[in-house]
Amino acid sequence: MHQTQVQGLKLREIAELTGVPLGTVKSRAHYALENLRLALEELGVTA
Repeated sequence: MHQTQVQGLKLREIAELTGVPLGTVKSRAHYALENLRLALEELGVTA
């Protein structure tokens, strides 16, 4: 299973600490990373 971490915390841990459902944390992380990817793409930064 893929273990995603944000600042050293697993998404499950973030959900527990914030009281936000895990699905919501996953969704928000997904959209944040997608927006970052698009912003970097607009700046000409490629992987």
